[in-house]
Amino acid sequence: ANAYLISFFLIFITVFFGGRFISKRRYDESLSSIDIRPFSNIDYTLGKIVGFMIVVLGLDCMLALIAIFINILLSDAPFAIFPYVFYFFTLTLPLFVFVLGYSVMVKGVVKNQAMARFVLLFLSFILVKIVPDYFFGIFDPFATYLPNVFSDVTGFSVLNIYFIHRLIFFLVGVGMLFLGILTVNRIWNSDRVRVYTVFAGSSFLLLGCVLGFIYIIHFKREEEEREKIRIVFEKYDKQLKIRVVSHDISFKQVGNSYESTSEMVVYNPYDKPLTSFILYLNPGLEITSMMVEDEIVNFTREKQVVVLSC
Repeated sequence: ANAYLISFFLIFITVFFGGRFISKRRYDESLSSIDIRPFSNIDYTLGKIVGFMIVVLGLDCMLALIAIFINILLSDAPFAIFPYVFYFFTLTLPLFVFVLGYSVMVKGVVKNQAMARFVLLFLSFILVKIVPDYFFGIFDPFATYLPNVFSDVTGFSVLNIYFIHRLIFFLVGVGMLFLGILTVNRIWNSDRVRVYTVFAGSSFLLLGCVLGFIYIIHFKREEEEREKIRIVFEKYDKQLKIRVVSHDISFKQVGNSYESTSEMVVYNPYDKPLTSFILYLNPGLEITSMMVEDEIVNFTREKQVVVLSC
């Protein structure tokens, strides 16, 4: 919760103050003595950006320290330092770089500061309220579509996908920062440096798009698998099914895997005999053998459906 609140705060700070140096330099003649110096636009812009990032991230660390003191002194919740560090690098930092990237670009393109801030607030509203539900949450700046919480039992679920999601925002943000350098109203030292800037910005954006494609493919496959399971369920849904009287499960851990034995007492509630009966099992579990009255029986399996021959 603390990381989300800080991230919301960073969005507003960045929208109003991030990239302000680009629009401000158009009216600030005191920078003329600096502009004539033989340093590149990359050095000039990245220096401004890094300075702004140090100030804002320093403020973020101060807010995090306040949250830590509240957690230790005024809260009954257990304290752990790792989540603060983890969410800083995976939630706060990528979002900050992304928002700073499009802030620099918009303020470089839109000449009027008031209009630029209005555009940025509008884009931030779309980013936070409208687009997160599309394409499996790939545009969700806070990764609320993903189970981004720690569990004492299972750890962090789908950690690789979570890292990909946050890396997308970071890479796209860095790409927009490089492309935002092109909007600086200052003569370039050489065309080669300008080409390098375009190449760097485009490369980061391309890497972000590639990771976005990988992210969407992952959820597309999950969606297709769910659809297959639904189709299999409908296929066997109307068939006659047995009833369970009792069900005992013994469970044990063997090395890095788990084994269990399921003993069931079932009966046929219908007036006619059944040549087979249907059971349902998690498709991720493997069946080693099945027995009926201490005799091994043949069975067929289709996703979550197990059909035993009587």
